[in-house]
Amino acid sequence: VINMESQPQRFDTQRKYLHETRIDPVRVHGYAYDEIPKRELERFFKPHARVVMPKSNIGCCYSHVKALENFLMNGVSPIALILEDDAYPLFIDRRYLEDKLRHGRIDWDFLFLHCDGFCPNGGGKPSRLSGSAAAYFVTRDGARKALLHKYSDHFDMDSSRIPGVRKMIDKENSFWTDEDNAMTSEKSTNRNARRCPETLANIKGNRGEKNLCHAFAYRLIRIGPITLDTFHVLVLAGLGALFVLKNQ
Repeated sequence: VINMESQPQRFDTQRKYLHETRIDPVRVHGYAYDEIPKRELERFFKPHARVVMPKSNIGCCYSHVKALENFLMNGVSPIALILEDDAYPLFIDRRYLEDKLRHGRIDWDFLFLHCDGFCPNGGGKPSRLSGSAAAYFVTRDGARKALLHKYSDHFDMDSSRIPGVRKMIDKENSFWTDEDNAMTSEKSTNRNARRCPETLANIKGNRGEKNLCHAFAYRLIRIGPITLDTFHVLVLAGLGALFVLKNQ
């Protein structure tokens, strides 16, 4: 489980629910941007990404990379289950996950067990709008390939572009995510606080908990000291379009 030092309640709460399914989680350090050495930024992120990616998203992506590295260095199993600290099980016993490995074909490097947005019906390859890296299985070979990649986007998106990686979305979600911080008082570091009409909160994709309000609050791009979320970018794009129409 990836968990930041500043948010211990998220791990403590999640661990109770995982224990009920007989999963004993191992906490791995979640990184803030300022904790990442410069040489590691240069190793894992493309030059333009180090400039325009929001710092919180770089920290999140790097945390996944380090979790994979931890798996290769300290794990003994051929497959690891990686969770973010807001992922809660939708099953009552770990045998549910074990059966996926025992009876399913392992013809993947990554099998994502939670998907938000527009996800392939019945499982399969992710689309451009298949989000979330809250819960996934990864093989040792998949982890090795991921550690050779230079990232330029959020991990859930960029993991679909790692050369030679076979990434699949499972047929259904095995975990749900606490998008509205109902389980703890510790909020996501990847979204800005933003009020949103209830009508937008009812609009979502074909799977997962994220709705249009969550998407609008997601930090999308960094311009110098300013970080813009999706809502800011859409407003600026709309103003730009109006300016062009007005001056035609």
